[in-house]
Amino acid sequence: MLKDWIRKKRALLETSPTLRHVLTLMTGTVISQVSVFFLQIIAKRYFFTPADYGHFGYVASLCGIVITIAALRYDMTIMLPKKDDEARQIYRLARASIAIMSVVGTVLAMVFYPQISVYYSPLIAQGLLLGGVYIFLTAELTNLQYWFNRTSKYKALAFNRAQITISTVVVQMGLALLGLSGMWGLLVGIIVAQFGCYLNLLRQSGDLRQPVAPGTMSKKELAFRYRKMPLLNGPNAFIDSVRMNGIALLIGYSSAASLGAFQTAWTTLEVPIGLINGAIAQVYFQKMAAMERGDLAPLVKDITIRAIKLGAVPFIALWIIAPWIFPFVFGPQWTQAGVFARALTPWLFMQLISSPISNIFVVTERQQILLVFALFYTAIPLGQLFFLPWSLEARVYLMGISMATLLVINVFMAYQVALRYDSETTA
Repeated sequence: MLKDWIRKKRALLETSPTLRHVLTLMTGTVISQVSVFFLQIIAKRYFFTPADYGHFGYVASLCGIVITIAALRYDMTIMLPKKDDEARQIYRLARASIAIMSVVGTVLAMVFYPQISVYYSPLIAQGLLLGGVYIFLTAELTNLQYWFNRTSKYKALAFNRAQITISTVVVQMGLALLGLSGMWGLLVGIIVAQFGCYLNLLRQSGDLRQPVAPGTMSKKELAFRYRKMPLLNGPNAFIDSVRMNGIALLIGYSSAASLGAFQTAWTTLEVPIGLINGAIAQVYFQKMAAMERGDLAPLVKDITIRAIKLGAVPFIALWIIAPWIFPFVFGPQWTQAGVFARALTPWLFMQLISSPISNIFVVTERQQILLVFALFYTAIPLGQLFFLPWSLEARVYLMGISMATLLVINVFMAYQVALRYDSETTA
């Protein structure tokens, strides 16, 4: 019986490359997240406090706004050209943009050092001096990953996911043991781990460094051909980044410990969900980009139904146990993280559903629709956190419900866009 079951599953994987690619990426995700979860328990109990994570969160949030637009969204464009030589040119275009933005980030940190020291703290101002390095490594890793996705090197991507998540926590704890603790241990640790992962991906990307064939469009020509990415998708990504990092910074005004608790709740829940979504979205992005008109709407519907079935029971259970499980696992100093985790559950559930189909707006070149949606998706949570005179916990609860509602609308919009794109075939 078992042999027959295994044989059937192998046959299914052989006939379904998409499923095989998703499972390959998710395998790396599962291995890394299980390992990191136990490592994080040790790190949060014995090495770092909520305030440490909060101070690092300030630096990461301010850098994160630049990271999102560092490649001007040309990194995503690597998936779109039919010719690999054009994709190589776009990768180089994105890399040049990332390098320039990293230098700009460092210069801004130096220029505004006095103001950041006054409005935040000297510790955060000092940490931002390393921001340019953090920006480059984070954005360039994403840039390389799109090339590996295009060339279907999913095993390398899965290993890279596991390597970066596990090595980050290990290096951070190692630095703490050596005396570099607090925010500096967290910041330097992630930079060292990212650098190792970056070198590993470079070592495996020999095909990317090949010279392009004569007659290939220049970087300037390709930048103009895909100008919608920086002009429409770029502002949308920037608004998304302002939303997430702005939420963190507004919560941080209460205290660095509250920011640390919020980011612990968010990363503990969202990172595994995000990596699973990322695995699915990367594979389906490639599939959508090559799909004929007429097939997109059924695919969007199928992905949505599968995601609802996958997430309903786990998220209901999470909502029930979150306030107790966080202080039990990480220690009593993380009680507030459990409260935030429950508040974020509706939002994260809808992210599981909406994220895999979000690239439909890029594939159909309807980024302007997503841009309008992003304005509301950013203004509502920031407005709730900034203007409402409620307790921080109550504002985060309202934010979770509001964001989940908006993502329901986003899923409906994605399906309508797919239907309209498919109908253009018949016309």
